[in-house]
Amino acid sequence: MERNQGERENVLKELWGGLKKLFIGIFVILFSVVIIVVIGSFTLRDNKPTPVDTVAYEPVDIVVTSQIVKPVDGKYRYFFDIRNQDTKSFTGNVNINLVNSLGQSIYDKDFTAVEPISSGVGKSVYFDTSTGPTSVHGENGIETFTYTVTNNGQTVKSDSGTISTQK
Repeated sequence: MERNQGERENVLKELWGGLKKLFIGIFVILFSVVIIVVIGSFTLRDNKPTPVDTVAYEPVDIVVTSQIVKPVDGKYRYFFDIRNQDTKSFTGNVNINLVNSLGQSIYDKDFTAVEPISSGVGKSVYFDTSTGPTSVHGENGIETFTYTVTNNGQTVKSDSGTISTQK
């Protein structure tokens, strides 16, 4: 009987040792899987493929300046110079937005370069609106302007400037 009991104890010790090895093995496998999943999620996040139809745009150096404001037939004519200071010709769209001294947008107009504007060349444009500069209409008058340059539907530059006090 002592022998059977000793054998049982040995079998139980062997069984317990085997179970410990099994649990350690399962833990190591599960831990490895978690590490692989975590590393894989960072790798996938950093290497997302770029959609095929996305076209990267290049900024362009187009500068818009206010030249003069003239009263014409009860309205005010705002003249602007759209100058290409870039190294390559520009064909695209320039939106000029007139802003009063309260920061409100008063009037905007789009100009499209149908023919390319060569590097170093400018184009003079104008438009008429009922609102004059701040010297005429006070705080409701036009004080500044913003402009947005787009090419193929993508914004390639935006900036702002002050309305000329030249008459």
